[in-house]
Amino acid sequence: MKPSNLRNPFKTLIAIATLLFIGNDAHATNWFVAPGGTGNGTSWSNAWSASTIGTVAPGDTIWIAGGTYSDNLNIANKSGTSASPITYQKVLSSDPSNVTTAVSGWNPTYGTAIATINGGPGFSGNVGNIVINGRVLNGITFPIPDGYGGWNFNGSNVTNLRFSYITMNGPGFAYNINTTVGSFGIQLFAGSGHYFGHCIFNGIVQDMTLDVDGATVEYCQFLNTSGNAAYAHPDSIYSSTATNIIIRYCYFYQSIGESVFFDGGGDTGIYFYGNVADAGPQGSGAMFETKEGYTWGDFHVYNNVFAGSWNEAVFIRGNPDSTPMELKNNLFWNCTIALESGPPNPVSDYNGYNGSVPPFDGPHSIRNSTVPFLAVLDSSISPLNFELVLGAWPIGAGVTLASPYNVDMNGNILASTMGAFAGSAATAPPAPTGLQIGSP
Repeated sequence: MKPSNLRNPFKTLIAIATLLFIGNDAHATNWFVAPGGTGNGTSWSNAWSASTIGTVAPGDTIWIAGGTYSDNLNIANKSGTSASPITYQKVLSSDPSNVTTAVSGWNPTYGTAIATINGGPGFSGNVGNIVINGRVLNGITFPIPDGYGGWNFNGSNVTNLRFSYITMNGPGFAYNINTTVGSFGIQLFAGSGHYFGHCIFNGIVQDMTLDVDGATVEYCQFLNTSGNAAYAHPDSIYSSTATNIIIRYCYFYQSIGESVFFDGGGDTGIYFYGNVADAGPQGSGAMFETKEGYTWGDFHVYNNVFAGSWNEAVFIRGNPDSTPMELKNNLFWNCTIALESGPPNPVSDYNGYNGSVPPFDGPHSIRNSTVPFLAVLDSSISPLNFELVLGAWPIGAGVTLASPYNVDMNGNILASTMGAFAGSAATAPPAPTGLQIGSP
């Protein structure tokens, strides 16, 4: 049975376990952060500011009040442990009284307003087992001005960072943003065990850099990735070397570069499935690309929708190792696959196109120009515009994949369906709230 709370995965969701990080350590302490805080962090009336967070220990929770901050969130290279992470999370009105109404200085707006904080500084040292959780859509929002960046982790042993329900808003979509150094969202250059869930990146030159061994990115939105290729590399997700990466149930909208780009050798264990990539009115470049001159390992591209005027939605270049890439159950609408690699060629089959089927694609790939989507011409930003009409031709035209690749972002079993959705909807879904095209 489909979980009822997953009908629209990008609606505001409250964390399943509000008290997940309360009491997970015998010595855990609650600390408090509020705009303009000048205290010692022991209460709302004595709150820290975002940049003056003091000594914290594994298992501690730093509660972040809603409101507009004039400083950066400083986690100051403090690490938790795998059993007792250090948690920075947005306070909600529904939280227990011991962190809300029973704490001196509580203001009801702390629980209702978005926490808008001026990004995060770079971290040259090692940090790990840190949770930053906005807990509701846009719960913690980081403005990223032109020429500036968000979070840069460049230590050699950065592990188990978890970002959930955060939003990073850049200057907006344009072809000439950042003619100097480029803005970025989150950069990770080492480590493993990283997680990003229900995050939004909007109007930034490079949303995410993943040069890591082990990361999951799910239910995120990458919108209006822009810049100027002469000065910065405009990508939604960029990697020069990545291994054991899962990118699933995400929405990519309007990127002028290689939206998901593997720029170096040694990439392996890459799983890209259940995503929707919409070129939008000005998208260009390629959606998913490997670079020429490098060797890559096993890539798995399953049950995605690639729609719009990408030059090449999937552009495979370079040299595969003995395990070729797999591309199965994908839908290509007004776009296609381009190949400059091999041998061996990718194992590409059971894909659907409204244009010509590429000559290297398998015998089960098909062409059908009948629109199978519920609302493909809907101008709102929503991955659910690409849900399938009941009885549409991609349903049953693919191949059945093993778990977990046979489940869509709504929790439905895909069976042998092409595309990112199982075709269970009867009407066009609403767009997610809080987003506007080109206007972060």
